[in-house]
Amino acid sequence: MVAPFDRGGKAEIMASFGINLNGLGEVTANMAKWGEEVNANAAKVVDESLDYGLGIAEGLVPVRTGALKDSLHKEFDPIKCAGTFGSDLDYALYPELGTRYQAAQPYLYPAWKQAQAYLRGNLRRVVQI
Repeated sequence: MVAPFDRGGKAEIMASFGINLNGLGEVTANMAKWGEEVNANAAKVVDESLDYGLGIAEGLVPVRTGALKDSLHKEFDPIKCAGTFGSDLDYALYPELGTRYQAAQPYLYPAWKQAQAYLRGNLRRVVQI
């Protein structure tokens, strides 16, 4: 969920959730056997799931200035059939997890859970598991 990275000598944290096929072992094990059409359809479903989750996160994110909502984005790699959605802002986790001064207002985790369900349901139809 949280990945620290270095930017100009200063460690920062990016808040994001990823969707990939690692949890569906049967799918990843058999992708090489399937035709190009099934692989392309599976990648399309993962991409659509990211869009779905991003849309939910945008609807749930608390808005004060709009900067956090505007920073939400997705990244998708069709080769790996995986991606993430989230924010690069340094304070993106504060509303998600809360602070001692502010109650949590989760927006990424609920979006991820719904996107995960969307992915599983649609991916099963595509690959007919």
